[in-house]
Amino acid sequence: MRQHDIMVYPESVEANPLKFQNVVRYVLFYPGYHGAGEKEYHPSELIFTAAKAFYDAPVLQFRTIDTSLFFDEKLPKLQDCYFVHKGGKWRNVPEIEGLLEINKDYPKTHEELAYLLKTTGILYSFDDKSALTIEAVLCGAKVKIITEDGFSEISDEDVEEIKERVCCIGKHEDLLEKLERQLDDFIAITQKMNYTGRIQQYPIAVEKFLASPKKRPESSEDYLNLARRVALLKAMQANNG
Repeated sequence: MRQHDIMVYPESVEANPLKFQNVVRYVLFYPGYHGAGEKEYHPSELIFTAAKAFYDAPVLQFRTIDTSLFFDEKLPKLQDCYFVHKGGKWRNVPEIEGLLEINKDYPKTHEELAYLLKTTGILYSFDDKSALTIEAVLCGAKVKIITEDGFSEISDEDVEEIKERVCCIGKHEDLLEKLERQLDDFIAITQKMNYTGRIQQYPIAVEKFLASPKKRPESSEDYLNLARRVALLKAMQANNG
């Protein structure tokens, strides 16, 4: 590892476990969602995000869907499916009982997933932020997002919008150029990184707690904080071997 090397962590990784001097944080989803990662980052980090809705930072996006695989072949619809992923199965949905579940282990390959989606009539999804729902739309499946009140269905108008955006055609024909500019900016900005200060050792919340003023305990809350500090230091000592 050289001094000017750069590490890019997603938002789900806490602190700087590989101890790089120059850290870039790529926020792909809401920070701290489901307890994964932190909600704030070390001041030395450069932050980019896949969408402004996730974090207020420069946007960096990529074309992540293979349109040579995921497209509508007008195949017969053989089944309906459902998809859980982020958030879990957070409410009972009678409509999905007995349906085939798509998950990280099934289908095994992108080719198998593409065929499954091309032969799916309806995809029910608990996750409204997954690329799988876009892939399903491209493959000709109807997509129903599970909501608190029922379902939110992707309309025919939205389907056409999605197809144009993913394929960079129609009013989105300049999208590819925009994505290339984002990547060029990312490279230019990160190549200037030269952080020489203290490397983050622990999650921000832990570092703030350890750095808080140390005073003689005077209240039950003070004693509780002292006990937490001692327990935390013992845990860190054990982890460091």
